[in-house]
This record gives sequence, structure tokens and C-alpha cells, in this order.
Amino acid sequence: MNTSNNSEKSPENAAKRRFDSFLGYSASFALFILLPIMIAAVLGANAIALEQQRAFDDARNSLEIRLTQFACDVDTDTFLTRVARGAWLSLANHKLDSLQIKNYIGKLENFIPTDFDLYLFDDDGRLITPSEVRLRSRYVGSKLWQLIKASPIDQSVLFKKIRKPVKSFLGGEFKVAQLLEKKD
Repeated sequence: MNTSNNSEKSPENAAKRRFDSFLGYSASFALFILLPIMIAAVLGANAIALEQQRAFDDARNSLEIRLTQFACDVDTDTFLTRVARGAWLSLANHKLDSLQIKNYIGKLENFIPTDFDLYLFDDDGRLITPSEVRLRSRYVGSKLWQLIKASPIDQSVLFKKIRKPVKSFLGGEFKVAQLLEKKD
């Protein structure tokens, strides 16, 4: 029995016990300290990558919106359509006198870098643009307004009567159907 007692106390057994103890502590250290740190690092890195991707996507979407807006702002047709809608909103529900209309048209002429005519009509279809304001053709403008306000059946008859003045005033490429389509 001495041999077994001696074998437990032998240096080899002591080294084995220390090694087993070291493995136990190392396993506990790895399991409870290193593994959670590694998992937290991986999850943190993924969270940061996802946040960076979201920020990148938000920035890209914002730039796309701004680029589209810029393209629309630079487009002449879009610009003039916006100005025309703004003028309509400014003048539609106001009872303006001749001087106010003339001043508004003067401001528009200073703002818009191109020639234009602003035909204003009252509820009865009478042209109310002051006579001092230069218009290319009060007659054609009034007839086009009548055409827009007419019923679809009357529009055909009325257009046949004013076709030549309209074509000479607005050009051969002018399409009445497009005008009537956008009348709202």
C-alpha cells in the first residue's frame, strides 16, 4: 500500500494533478470569459456593419432624391409648370384689380427668363388680363379658353372654327388633345 500512496505523491502524479487543475481553470476561463467576449465582439462587429450599411443606404436614397429633384428643377418644362401652378394658386381665388394683376405679371416677367403670355379669365370666361399687358393674341387665347370650357361635343365644332389661327399662333406641332388632356 505504500506503493499506491507513494504513487499518489510522486512528482508525475503531482504534475498530472496540476495539469488537470490547469485544464479545469483554462476551460472555465475560456467558457465563461473568452467565449462571451468573442461572441460580443462578433455581434458588435455585425451590429456596426449593419448600422454602417443602413447609414450608407439612407445617404444613397437621400442623394437619389436630391438628384431627381435637381434634375426636375433644371428641366425647363418642369420649372415652367411649377411657376404656372404657383401663379394659378396665387391668382385663382383672389379678386384682383387691374393694377395688382399688372404688378404680378411684371414680377413674373422679372423672374422667368423667357417670354410668356398670362391669360387670365373671370368666372364668365371674359379675359381680365389688363389691356396694358402685352399678349400675343387675345383672340386666340380667348378662343382656347372657350374650347377648354366647352363640352367634348362642342370642342370639336369650336376647334374646327379656330384651327387656322391656333396653328399659326402656336405652331403646327401644337396638339389640342394634349391641351385638353391637361386642362385640370
